[in-house]
Amino acid sequence: MDNSIEIWKDIEGFSGYKVSNFGKVVSFKKGNLYLLKLKTTKGAIPCVFLSAGRKRGYVKLSVLVAKAFVPRFDDKNYVHFKNGDLHDCRAENLYWSDVVDKIPCDKGEIWKDVKGYEGIYKVSSYGRVYSLTRERFNAKEGRIYKGRMLKPNVQKYGYKCAALLSNGEHKLKKIHRLVAEAFIPNPDNKPTFDHIDGNPSNNRVDNLRWATVKENINNPSTLCNKYGKVDLGKNPMATPVYGINILTGERLDFDCIESADRFLGVKYPRYIGLCCRGKWKSYKGYYWHYV
Repeated sequence: MDNSIEIWKDIEGFSGYKVSNFGKVVSFKKGNLYLLKLKTTKGAIPCVFLSAGRKRGYVKLSVLVAKAFVPRFDDKNYVHFKNGDLHDCRAENLYWSDVVDKIPCDKGEIWKDVKGYEGIYKVSSYGRVYSLTRERFNAKEGRIYKGRMLKPNVQKYGYKCAALLSNGEHKLKKIHRLVAEAFIPNPDNKPTFDHIDGNPSNNRVDNLRWATVKENINNPSTLCNKYGKVDLGKNPMATPVYGINILTGERLDFDCIESADRFLGVKYPRYIGLCCRGKWKSYKGYYWHYV
C-alpha cells in the first residue's frame, strides 16, 4: 500500500461511515458528507462516535484503522503504535499484538521499548516506566505478571531508578538513561547524560541530552541547583572556594567547601579544606584554593 495516498474503506458493522489510512473518519449518511470530530479518552487515545441502529458508542480510531488496513496474523487482538504516539493513528504506524496492556498515557506522552528489555518494559518521553503483562519467569504455567506502572526508587542526589527483571535477574537502572537511550540519538557517541535544568529528578526527554564529562560537570544549572548550593546569607561562616582541574586547567567556583564536596560526590569536606590550607597538594583531580 502506498502510504502517501489516502485510501478510504467502509467501516465494518457501521454502514454510512468510512475510515482512511491517514486516521480520519467521515459520515455520508442522508446524503451529507462530513469529517467526524475526534474525542480523546482518559487514556489519551482518540475515539469517534458511531451509530448504526441501536448500536452506538465511542470506538477507538486506531482499532478502526487497523481493522481496515493492517493485516492481522496469529489471532492477535490488540492494536499498538510503532512510534509510541497514541495520537498517530495512521495505518503505517499501527500493528497487531497479543500484548494486552493499555498503558495510561498523558497528553503528548510517547512510549517506547526499553533497550535490552523489548516486550518486557516500556519507557515514556515523560520519564515513566511501565512493566508489561507477561508470563512469570520460571513459574507454573498460567502465572503472569500483570502490567503496572513502576514506582521509581529515588537514590542519593535525587536520581530516579527502576528495578527491571529479566530471566530472573533484577537490575537497578537509572531512568534518565532509559529515556535517553530510547528517544535521543547519540551521533557523536558521547559517554554521559546531562539534565539540562540541573534537576536529576526531571527525566522528561526535553530535559536530557548526551554530553561529554566536561559538558556535564560544567552545566551552570547543575552547578547551581543539582548539588544544593548553600545560601551565604544564611551561613556567614561559609567561605567560597575554587578548584583547578589538573589536566585541563579549567576553574570551577563554589560558594563553600560543602558545595564542592557534594559536586565531587564524597561525604567529608575536610580534604578540600586541607588543600586550601596548603597541607595537601590536590584532591580528586583538582587543586583547591580559597577565593
